[in-house]
Amino acid sequence: MLAGVIASSQSSSPGSSPWILLEEFATIAHRRNATTATALTSAGGTVEISFELVDPPAISPWFANFSGVKEREYKRKPQILNATDSLILMRMAVFPDDDDGRRAVDYFVYNAGGGSGHAGTTKPPWLVLIPGPYPKTYNPKQFGILPCGGVTDADEPSPEHYHVIFPARRVKAQAAHEMHVFSSATQAWTTKLAMVAVDWETGLHDVVRHAASSAVPAGGRWMAWIDLWRGVLLCNVLDEDPVLRMLQWPVPPPRGEFIIEMYDARSIRDATVSAAAGEVRFVEVSFDGGAGTWTATAWKREFGSAYWFKCFEVDIADILAKDSTRLSSLVSKVWDDEVEKRGLSKVCRVAPTLSLSAEDDVVYLMTGMRSEGGASPEAMLLAVDGREARLEAVEEVPFFMTYTPCAFPRLDDRASCGTQQEH
Repeated sequence: MLAGVIASSQSSSPGSSPWILLEEFATIAHRRNATTATALTSAGGTVEISFELVDPPAISPWFANFSGVKEREYKRKPQILNATDSLILMRMAVFPDDDDGRRAVDYFVYNAGGGSGHAGTTKPPWLVLIPGPYPKTYNPKQFGILPCGGVTDADEPSPEHYHVIFPARRVKAQAAHEMHVFSSATQAWTTKLAMVAVDWETGLHDVVRHAASSAVPAGGRWMAWIDLWRGVLLCNVLDEDPVLRMLQWPVPPPRGEFIIEMYDARSIRDATVSAAAGEVRFVEVSFDGGAGTWTATAWKREFGSAYWFKCFEVDIADILAKDSTRLSSLVSKVWDDEVEKRGLSKVCRVAPTLSLSAEDDVVYLMTGMRSEGGASPEAMLLAVDGREARLEAVEEVPFFMTYTPCAFPRLDDRASCGTQQEH
């Protein structure tokens, strides 16, 4: 189990956040609560999915329980690929009952429910298997989910329906991508061609080398694929003649002594797309070895604009120094009062995550800390208000944990849990 929030500069009631941070990988366990949903797998078994919801900066775990399977078969845990609103796209390995060693990979869509159902009741969560065959991929993070809250194949609103979209480069025609689109309304996969735009910002070289780490809706018929080194690839994928165009980041990737393909951009960068606000937000953390400072800088850009606007630039050391008295017992884990005031001697990396709320300037910083005696590295998740240059909360987390922001419906009883039974 994860520790709870161990400090906060503001009090908040449980479930007060409109979004959460979800663990990327599931725990294999049985835990029934108000979030539980069940579906059949392609192997004929049953999978049960549940979530335990906590407000950021705590990270919400989720659980997968399979019928009649052995623990050894699940060395690769179920994984969340992308999430938007109440829809979560996930993949998992399943095994037929004959136990001959064969394995299949299934893709599922989980809907958190919420909203009004029949007779004013709340709609329950559901889980559904996406029928195959699936497009072949070496990067499942490129699979995105596009809700149909305002559009379907027939141009009719349908909040229950969605599209799952996967872009594939054409080997013989690099100026075009094949868009593989699954429609929940028709229960079928279709393929259409998306041409690469010709403009000053959409370079064919960057499009060809684009490697998305996430796929998110960009409003209406638009989908966005985010490569934290190269930029955002936008596509009006549901239109008859879709076009791909690139939005470059406000600053180039670090170059010089290393090749960017060898390093994970998530260690210093994050970005999010707000369909409601019609904008892209981007944050980068930089380290000045001479001054010993970590600086987080954030920008935003509207879809129809050619310019990035700086939202904030904050020195993490200054923030910790300012809040060292108020949160001394917690800040001391990352702040060493005995070293030079500008230094963060215990911190070995700072990985940022932007809030999903376009109205605030909160960034979550995963600080990896050096441990003494060869012990495993520790980590703290800091919630920092960049606009106010203030530390909001601190959470202790496992160092190697990865997570996905998600706008999960929050009901009063949604986080109540039953008995957990580990396999």
